Amino acid sequence: MPAPVNVTKATLTEIWWDTNQQAQSKSPTNKTPKTFQVQFNPQTLKLSYSNQTTGGDGSKPNASTQYTARQSTKLSLELWFDVTLAIAEGRVSKGDTGNKPDVRALTQEVAYFLIPQQADPKDKNKVAPPGIKFTWGNFEFSGVMDSMDENIDHFSPEGLPLRASVSIGITRQNIEYKPSSLLAQPSTPGTQPLLAANQGDSVQQMAAKAGASDWQSIATANNIDNPRQLSAGALLNFSI
Repeated sequence: MPAPVNVTKATLTEIWWDTNQQAQSKSPTNKTPKTFQVQFNPQTLKLSYSNQTTGGDGSKPNASTQYTARQSTKLSLELWFDVTLAIAEGRVSKGDTGNKPDVRALTQEVAYFLIPQQADPKDKNKVAPPGIKFTWGNFEFSGVMDSMDENIDHFSPEGLPLRASVSIGITRQNIEYKPSSLLAQPSTPGTQPLLAANQGDSVQQMAAKAGASDWQSIATANNIDNPRQLSAGALLNFSI
């Protein structure tokens, strides 16, 4: 009997940027960024690219369209959730839904990326939603979630919502079209050094020692399920 196929699940990861637009390993309030693995991978990903222009509206006969140097790229996708299956798989417990299955115990994990949070450790009144990075295999897209539509499409006989689809839009304020570095020609086997984890090490700690800031991508590339607790002696590739 053939072994079951190991399907890589897409993940949503919280991002906070500094004033130089560099991703930080902690939130402004020093919390570990949230990482959420989707229950079912999306069927399609839609990327929209746009340039903002002015003029050419017909108010003046000779008006010409002018480029304003404002660009954006938007990623649109749809995710599906089934709380009954999630409970059977141990993804959530009945206690997480108040002892009554409710698919919103899953969809609220996506809504998290829309909720404004404290964006300045010294100013509680300065709030903003976190950034978000969508990762699926060698596809990555970072930006800010600007829309979310939730459709509940199946209810239990008691009227409890069991299944839902969530459509989200993530926008970044520039146009960047390039294949992932993972698509490049791989290096010769055995030339990339691996680092061994010590007892109690986390991916974040090891990444900091290696001078790498994007520990989430390192965890994903090394197929690590729990980046907070590594097995002693586990070998990680930090050349991602």
